[in-house]
Amino acid sequence: VGPEPPSQIAPSVQLSSGERGSGEQGSGSDLETQIDRAPGERAATSSTSSELKQLLEKTPILASLVVQSSELDKAGVFVKIRSAVVLMADSEWDQASTQTALTHFVRSGLTASQLGVGWQQKSSYEELNGLLPLFVSVKGKYLLVSDDAVLTESILSNFSRKSERQPADLLAGFNHQLEGGNFTRFSKLVDRPREVGANGQNRSGEPQFFSGNVASLGASLSDIFSENIEVRADAEKVRQTVTYEWAK
Repeated sequence: VGPEPPSQIAPSVQLSSGERGSGEQGSGSDLETQIDRAPGERAATSSTSSELKQLLEKTPILASLVVQSSELDKAGVFVKIRSAVVLMADSEWDQASTQTALTHFVRSGLTASQLGVGWQQKSSYEELNGLLPLFVSVKGKYLLVSDDAVLTESILSNFSRKSERQPADLLAGFNHQLEGGNFTRFSKLVDRPREVGANGQNRSGEPQFFSGNVASLGASLSDIFSENIEVRADAEKVRQTVTYEWAK
């Protein structure tokens, strides 16, 4: 009796449905997963968002405003999206607790210390002193949070302006003349890695939804300058008014 001769057949492996590493088969989505080092562990975000969540829960919101605009960068290559949110509460916002909640919310993704999450006073608002563009203004019952200084100043300049519109459940508008071109440029940059093959042709032969279909629809409506929607509800009916402003 001697040693067992080496087998010429690969051993079979019993795959299980347990945690990764115990035999679970991978898929195409794992191609970018590194196997030479353990995956990084990030602390749960529930603790970082709980303070901001508590602030919003204890401050009932009566109305909200969302503003977005786009612009080309200085090189004329990429499209930058600027955003702002205004919340109107039934009581005055506490500026200190609001800034603390926002700081705790963004700090885990920016720094391991306090660098870049301090507030510095500007003329009519405060901003973070780090690389993240975040601007906050508290005016009584109004809270303004934005990622762009120009948009922040534009909104603050209209706080004292009286509106002739009657109260509504929804007021929305889109300026097609200003945003249509930037939308097409932005969506083409986003879709390009998926839509263009090695020969420069569309892999599927079908147009992309945003940069193809939606952009084409926008081009057919190029004579429309802007669109506004007003929704008002009473006890029995919901009335919706859509107004188109023509460029020509």
